[in-house]
Amino acid sequence: MPELPEVETVTRGLCHLVYGEDRKNDSSNQGENLPTIRNIEVRNYNLRIPVPQSVFSVVGAQILNIHRRAKFILIETSQGSLINHLGMTGKWRLKMGPEIKHDHLLLHLDNNISLIYNDVRRFGFIDYAKELSELQNPWLRHLGPEPLDSHEFNAHYLQKICHKKTSAIKTLLMNQKVVVGIGNIYASEILFRSGISPLRHGGQIKKDEIKKLVLASRSILKAAIKKGGTTIRDFKSAEGEGGYFATKLKVYGRVGLPCPVCAQPICKVVLVGRSTFYCKNCQK
Repeated sequence: MPELPEVETVTRGLCHLVYGEDRKNDSSNQGENLPTIRNIEVRNYNLRIPVPQSVFSVVGAQILNIHRRAKFILIETSQGSLINHLGMTGKWRLKMGPEIKHDHLLLHLDNNISLIYNDVRRFGFIDYAKELSELQNPWLRHLGPEPLDSHEFNAHYLQKICHKKTSAIKTLLMNQKVVVGIGNIYASEILFRSGISPLRHGGQIKKDEIKKLVLASRSILKAAIKKGGTTIRDFKSAEGEGGYFATKLKVYGRVGLPCPVCAQPICKVVLVGRSTFYCKNCQK
């Protein structure tokens, strides 16, 4: 499933397709001549949740901003917002030829471009919200802080979360109520960079190790964004590019291969139903 770097990559790609290279991914340019959604075509309503009729509320609306919150892509318009989760195989692309299998929704804009949402396994969804209040919206209201936000996600915050917790530290990092956007791939990589075993309880993590976790989270996620995310199976950006961070993975998916630090074989265990990769020698 796409994690924060992959969703951020898709979001930036959509901004590029909709606004062009010169527009920043923020809401500071609302006075510009912004593109308008001319029409929406739904080819298949049966996604993870059925596409609601309310998505048509944005027809005729200007697209004010496209940004990411956690693993959601938020398309804000003058008449409400579309909330998109990519699920496992969701992707956006520019319509440049005939439609293909699993094209479920098309956004036709007045600048002569159309955006297509394709989702082979249909675990993603597109919903509508009149207002994006994180206190009220059911998709957003339980989310933790962004890991790249140093004001909200820092050592003091994470230490309070981990204090006396008996859950494994890897499970805590993947809990979207604790911190958003970190899934199985990046949790494994963050813990390896920090030298911490994924099996240790949160309450066992020391103060200096908490600092390492926060710094590693920020560093690895930023590096992955620069590489366009990680393509393990079929992830593609909105511009059709794969993510190249897979070449930088140290432990994820490398069971039996030598650790890049000590050359001991990488181990694999199943933790809360998820494959977990780590080095027993380097991670304590």
